[in-house]
Amino acid sequence: MNSEMSLISVATPSNPDFTPDLTAVDEVIRTIGSVLRNKTGPHVIVLRSTVPPGTTVKRILPILLESSGVKLVKGCHWYSILNFYGRLVGQGFSQSTPNGGW
Repeated sequence: MNSEMSLISVATPSNPDFTPDLTAVDEVIRTIGSVLRNKTGPHVIVLRSTVPPGTTVKRILPILLESSGVKLVKGCHWYSILNFYGRLVGQGFSQSTPNGGW
């Protein structure tokens, strides 16, 4: 992988019980994780698909860690992914927007 970022934008349709079907997200995360096994240096993963609250920590992070072989250690940069508040993609923000548009 020669990039420094992966953008995930896949369908998350509803199941018959109205819960989101995250199968496509899981598959993409596993693929990215397997490629990251052999990558050195930083890599940013952006998830643009609609997912329920808590999905990043409870579902995506465990799949990514397992498929990549990465071990979390104190002081790593996972803090930003675990404490991220979404930014509206495609919307411009002026400098006067409180908190830079967050």
